Amino acid sequence: MRKIFLLFAMSTLLISYATAQENMMSLVKSQHFQFIATGINSSLISEYPQFSSMNMDGYSIEVTKKYLDCKLPFVGRVYRNGMNEHHIEVYASKYTYEYKVVKRRKTTDIIVKMSALSNDGGDKLNFTLVISESGRAVLTVVSNNRETVTYYGTVYPYKLYKK
Repeated sequence: MRKIFLLFAMSTLLISYATAQENMMSLVKSQHFQFIATGINSSLISEYPQFSSMNMDGYSIEVTKKYLDCKLPFVGRVYRNGMNEHHIEVYASKYTYEYKVVKRRKTTDIIVKMSALSNDGGDKLNFTLVISESGRAVLTVVSNNRETVTYYGTVYPYKLYKK
């Protein structure tokens, strides 16, 4: 009886693991998801401790086939005058999008790379999103005119998460 129960439990775990991985992959393939930021890592975070742990204050990236909409807090140095020093805001109807699956020894990650111009057209932003099977993700934003910033959060189906 114990062997049957153990076999059933193991098969259930394997099926749920495969289902979670397929769900993340289908979101990435469909280009219909959002990343909700819950934390930030920057070299200047000690000056702005309020952003070290964000409480889902609506900071996110929404990805659809029609547009990329980004609003994230920014903590760091800005190298060009006149830029928004407190937020990274992008709304782009034209952006590049590519993804690949990286299999490691015990895990499989999905790496999504996106690139878009800022709202004023004066800066190119490169987004790299590394998503685990569970949906936990790390987003790195690299800009020509800003310091690189890393965000931690979770990937959800688009519009499933309510603010």
